[in-house]
Amino acid sequence: MTRKPKKRVVGGQTIWEITQDETLAEDTELTIEGAGFVSTTEAAPAEKEKPKEQEEETKLPNMAICVFLNHLIISTHVDFIQDLIKHQQQVNALSLSQADDYQRVRKPLVTLGSKLDSFRFFSRTDESYRATYELLKQGKLPEAETMLASHPQRAC
Repeated sequence: MTRKPKKRVVGGQTIWEITQDETLAEDTELTIEGAGFVSTTEAAPAEKEKPKEQEEETKLPNMAICVFLNHLIISTHVDFIQDLIKHQQQVNALSLSQADDYQRVRKPLVTLGSKLDSFRFFSRTDESYRATYELLKQGKLPEAETMLASHPQRAC
């Protein structure tokens, strides 16, 4: 018996979903024929004589298969792969390298010759000073152990 997996497209990615049901033959073998092509084939008649315990172990679980960002992703459920794809797209949208303020700083630095730096430090001052500002508002700045708290005259 040959089962065709269900094709789903999420975020431009193809996911192949294979579900186990009562109609699936007890002895099945998964053959991956190429990128995105999965099929099951019935086992040869000579292989069908297996102990009952081993029969339960040979059943295929539900699975979903996808190639995403040059990685083979195999999951027990299609929702897990969908969540992975959606999360990765959100991470890419929030990536520092894509941020306008970072690009405004990076371009002049590259022009000045910083192409081969071993590292770069980028900070958004409004975010950097937020914790210090909150401590100052609460009157807890003197007891804080931050660099700005140890030299309050520099924070102003």
